[in-house]
Amino acid sequence: MRPLFLIAIIALSFSACKQKSSQEGTKQAAGALPQVWPTLPIENLRILVAECDYIDLIMYNPQFSMSVNKRNDVVSSIQQISEAAVAHDPSGPQQPLGRMFFNAKGETLLEADLYLSPQSGYFVFYQDGKQAYANAMTEQGAAFYNQVLNQVRQGMPQ
Repeated sequence: MRPLFLIAIIALSFSACKQKSSQEGTKQAAGALPQVWPTLPIENLRILVAECDYIDLIMYNPQFSMSVNKRNDVVSSIQQISEAAVAHDPSGPQQPLGRMFFNAKGETLLEADLYLSPQSGYFVFYQDGKQAYANAMTEQGAAFYNQVLNQVRQGMPQ
């Protein structure tokens, strides 16, 4: 009778260890690095270059907005979108710095959240109201937006 009791305890211990191991695997998967999102299709970028006639940018912190409506400036702003993919975690702690609206003839062609750090940045583009694509920002784009932010912060009352 004792050997059966001992076998039952060992079997239960093994089962408990297996469940714990599978739970730890789930925790590790949940804490894994963000996946790389697909980049904005090149056709969408071509449409932006061909049709976009102004870009509105609304920054959240500090709060301000700006518009770009000269053709050369619009194209330069679009060229700040790199073709490189970027990892974006929609449940991550980083919040977008602002929202960009790419417009043509009064219609919004595309919306994107703007994420920026001192060294780099990226865009998360929306399709049908949901985050769908993520593209890195060029170095020139990150430098430009950081410069704009610094100028706005310097002009703010302390």
